[in-house]
Amino acid sequence: MQNNSGLYRAAVFVFLAAAPTLTFAVETHIWEQSDEAEFARGTPKNISIRSDGRLGLGPQLKELDGTSVPYLWAVAEDSKGTVYYAGGAPTGATTKILALPRNGKARVLAEIPGLEVHALAVDHQGRVYAAVLPDAKVYRIENGKPQLFFDPKCKYVWSMLFDRRGNLFLATGDSGVVYRVTPDGKGNKYFESEETHARSMTMDGEGNLIVGTEPGGLILRVSPSGQSFVLYQAGKREITAVAAHDGVIYAAAIGSKTTPPSVTGPAPVVPSNPAPVTPTGAPRSGSAPPSLPPSVGSFSASITGGSDVYRITKDGFAQRVWSSSTDLVYAIAFDPTGKPLLGTGNKGIIYRVDSDQL
Repeated sequence: MQNNSGLYRAAVFVFLAAAPTLTFAVETHIWEQSDEAEFARGTPKNISIRSDGRLGLGPQLKELDGTSVPYLWAVAEDSKGTVYYAGGAPTGATTKILALPRNGKARVLAEIPGLEVHALAVDHQGRVYAAVLPDAKVYRIENGKPQLFFDPKCKYVWSMLFDRRGNLFLATGDSGVVYRVTPDGKGNKYFESEETHARSMTMDGEGNLIVGTEPGGLILRVSPSGQSFVLYQAGKREITAVAAHDGVIYAAAIGSKTTPPSVTGPAPVVPSNPAPVTPTGAPRSGSAPPSLPPSVGSFSASITGGSDVYRITKDGFAQRVWSSSTDLVYAIAFDPTGKPLLGTGNKGIIYRVDSDQL
């Protein structure tokens, strides 16, 4: 035992003597990550990354329905809190509209003929309206039964909304017309944009339609009497989303005007005073030539130029408040405090704009 104890003490002495050598054999490396681009390379979980590189707690996320539909293009909500959503796939003869009650399980509300649904709306009676494309048609769904409500005789319906009187407005392509459809299903051309697509639409607090176009990248205001003005012409070709809050308009623009649009897929800002739209039939100087339709069936990975988001005040002053060279913004909403939320389609990232300054 004494011999073993001596060997043990000798081994400990040798290890301690060698410890400094072992310690200094490994070099200490220190690295710092301090900006948004560096943090974005990872996979954030339950955190938000600010543009100044700061990190914070992210919003709570909860999956409501794991639908098997490849793409969800449209969402609407009724007065009871039921959420309706639809999309489609590049192949298939019918499209499903799904309903998710506030405290219930998702179910198929209806199945209608068509490749995809890009627009949904709900009237004051809780009836759901769905627009299919291509060869656009609008169906009204009541008690789970779809019926053809209006045929605009065009290829695409990109956006739908109701006014206070129950009239349904449709923003369409491939001729850039906005239709107004009365509650009994009778429609007429309400506004002709002289663009290929009336790509997005919303209504402000005064009852004016705000319309975004493609390929000219115009943001238009159309009054209830039909008078139209160009609020701003973006440096990009397609206004994918417009939203209004407290008299301020936000608009998302994507795609370079110098690059031809993809067949597979749907600039410094200066103050702009409203200007009347060119009369119907007259060419608009400097406008882009007619183009192929925006994305249908898949996100267009070949779209170049990234996205810009603009803020336009009541007096017509426009400024760019957000920009990305890679992310494509397809939707704008607002959080409970009124801050804009930007939904992107190519990466599935949601951004919040906290400042009016870029």
